[in-house]
Amino acid sequence: MNRKRLREIIREEVQKLKLQKDLYEELASLEHEQWMDWAKNIAETEKITPERLKRWKEDLFVPYEELPEEEKKKDRVWVNKVLKIIARETGREEL
Repeated sequence: MNRKRLREIIREEVQKLKLQKDLYEELASLEHEQWMDWAKNIAETEKITPERLKRWKEDLFVPYEELPEEEKKKDRVWVNKVLKIIARETGREEL
């Protein structure tokens, strides 16, 4: 294999990884939106403590992109669970 073809392959693989990372983060953002909707519904319909509401406003009622990395990791845990189910159901070991 010549060097030019090797560089092309590397570029293609890097692009695939970038697309996978973008999709992964998009799914994590969607998971965060689900949590925000759930929390907003609970905050509007249930009696919760002011402390809990304050914590939710800090952790849940902000866009995913603005979350600290530790909070983003919590959403990514759920993305990993979904991807494992998809991998299992499609007969792939990992996605």
